[in-house]
Amino acid sequence: MSESDAYAIRIEGLGKRYLLWPRPGDRVLAALGLDRLVFWRRIQPREFWALRGLDLTIARGERVGIVGHNGAGKSTLLKLLTGILSPTEGHVRANGQVQALMELGTAFHPELSGRENVRVSLSYQGFDAARVRELEAEIVDFAELDEFIDQPIKTYSAGMYARLAFSTATAVDPEIVVIDEILGAGDAYFAGKCLERMRGMTERSGSTVLFVSHDLESVQRLCTRAIWIERGRLIADGEPLAIVKRYAEQVRARAEQRIRARERRVQSRQIGEAVDAPEPRRCVLFHLVTEGRAHPRGRHAVRRITLRADGVELATLDVGAPMDNDPAHGSRVLDGPGVMDWGDAERDSQGAFRAYLDRRGRYEHAPFELEYDAARYDAARRVELVIHADVSAVDRVIVERHDGAHYRMLGPLDSGGVTVLTVAEHVPSSGAESLASGAGAPVRETSGPDAEYGDRAARIDAVALLDREGADRRVFDSGERVVITLTGTITRALPSAVFVVAIYLPDGQCATQMWCDHTHLGLDLAPGAFRVEFVLDPLLLGRSAYVGSVAIFGSLRDDGSEAPAHHVWDRCIYFEVRQPGLQRTPRGLFAQPFEARGARVGAAPRAQR
Repeated sequence: MSESDAYAIRIEGLGKRYLLWPRPGDRVLAALGLDRLVFWRRIQPREFWALRGLDLTIARGERVGIVGHNGAGKSTLLKLLTGILSPTEGHVRANGQVQALMELGTAFHPELSGRENVRVSLSYQGFDAARVRELEAEIVDFAELDEFIDQPIKTYSAGMYARLAFSTATAVDPEIVVIDEILGAGDAYFAGKCLERMRGMTERSGSTVLFVSHDLESVQRLCTRAIWIERGRLIADGEPLAIVKRYAEQVRARAEQRIRARERRVQSRQIGEAVDAPEPRRCVLFHLVTEGRAHPRGRHAVRRITLRADGVELATLDVGAPMDNDPAHGSRVLDGPGVMDWGDAERDSQGAFRAYLDRRGRYEHAPFELEYDAARYDAARRVELVIHADVSAVDRVIVERHDGAHYRMLGPLDSGGVTVLTVAEHVPSSGAESLASGAGAPVRETSGPDAEYGDRAARIDAVALLDREGADRRVFDSGERVVITLTGTITRALPSAVFVVAIYLPDGQCATQMWCDHTHLGLDLAPGAFRVEFVLDPLLLGRSAYVGSVAIFGSLRDDGSEAPAHHVWDRCIYFEVRQPGLQRTPRGLFAQPFEARGARVGAAPRAQR
């Protein structure tokens, strides 16, 4: 086999750049050469690299899953591969005919019926009438649309469209098939059929499959290889299980951040004052400026910026890399042409960079933001900023940090290539240490609306959801060990106090409620600090988002009415439960333990001779 026959797809130095114009009409003016007529303002587009520096080779017969967050560049890569977009730099070579299943609504005519669209599609591919009739029957059978096959496509649901599109595209084994999330519109049954067909195509005829999906279980079931794309770059490439585990861990971490931020906002709004815990994520603004506060005379290539706490990375910004100026990301450069003195993203033998140079910006500086974990920052004794840059000797470039009111100088860039500057030095407070260790988010004692109420004879100061290792989390797998911990203070003796945890679905339906009193706990509920744990081992809640309430009541009433409350946090705790592994069948809202038994009943008697 020749080298050209060994691969199905080869990508070399691939990059795609978009120009973002300040106003919608500016693109037209520039295209017509009329931008000079708008002399009172300069029309300059901002460069945005969706992909850059991508190298990838896919062998014939491979089934490759592509994972990554929304906006990571996955769809852009597939559009470059299928010829929908043209690359700005680099090359894409597809060694074979590409069959693409991309966005819904791009392949069929909405006024024609499903059957008519199938016939048109097959005829377009060059099949004769006899072969069209043969394949049509197979497509209709696989799609299972029954009486809908003769209805106009415009009447189809997204799932019905996905069935027909996939069935038509794979009726004849394609050399290369590209699928971008279209199967997500179908049901679980049909998705399973599609996975089996794609597996069969590669085994039968050596078809190559590129499969983009957020369904990690499907990627693991179908693919022989997985690649992870993040911010327009290839992050990881390898065996599907290893890639899926790494990516799923990042998804979990982002979900934790999102849920904690939402929980904090809800608690602050319901309690009526700001919660004492810091934001889970913060952004800090820095900039580069010359000592004379003028445009730089030289060219200073900045390559990488890292914020680290006690030697551990909190945030990293690869300057000049794809999407380094994306507003959707917390760590980014602020590069507005005509406003800032950042140059365009460039590459040399050492990699990507942007130059701090004279762009005649309105402001003579090059700003950038870094997003970091607030708890780790506050718990650190020393926080440092590390900048990798090639500094010209003609300027003295200063790094400054914005403290909310003005910029404060950190120090000059070192001409040696790597500059380490101290951002903060402090001894962590007890609150920061407890947050970093997973003790939960303390809440200031306040009076507020009904979401938090009670006479405060006992007060809940913090709530934590701890995993088996004692880490405070907000995303769990069904079947894990979870410990819900309440810590607080009792101000007077409470002989009959009851501690309650209630968990609700988003629609308000109670999923489960747990309670205990001093007889269960073996505690003397005298004045002082307390810690109460509800141990869920295993967690039997099914896959869903949940909201929880915690409370201390004076007693538990037999008639179900609410007893006098000492302290209640009403629906202030948010968390999610996911279904682990490759379980294809959802367990429902509650994974009921069960025992299965079987026996032969009423066996037929043996025939007599």
